[in-house]
Amino acid sequence: MKNILTILTLVGLYGCDHTPKKDVPGVPYKTEDYIQTQTITVAEPPVDTTTVLMTAQDDKKTWLCEFYVNRLVLVTRNNPDTLVVPNDYSYALKFNILLHPGKIETADKSSYVEILEETCSGRHEEFYTNTPKKINISHHKKKLQGCVSLAR
Repeated sequence: MKNILTILTLVGLYGCDHTPKKDVPGVPYKTEDYIQTQTITVAEPPVDTTTVLMTAQDDKKTWLCEFYVNRLVLVTRNNPDTLVVPNDYSYALKFNILLHPGKIETADKSSYVEILEETCSGRHEEFYTNTPKKINISHHKKKLQGCVSLAR
């Protein structure tokens, strides 16, 4: 048993080549011997957090939801029902995917805003700049439905 361990140790040590590689004139470098990584950080231009990106409302205009780069604000006719949810839309702005379907929830999951794939039709065309999408909002156990579009 001792001989087997000694042989395996010698084979293991012999198989590991710890000698440094020397540059030989006229011999090209192997890429696997000289792999380097580099990280480049590009500064993004500052984003205006006061500009409305998207706006949503219902047919009767009983509520309005505005989407900013760093938050969404839901205002209803009853002012105490105002909801502000921090959220980062900078990725959506950067990749031009603002109206893509998705769901945003509050931290305690008591309220959510969900943009659906379905388009709205025949609803306040003067309000929208492009084809609006359907939106569902749940706030204070109330279900709100309407349309969302890019802001003017």
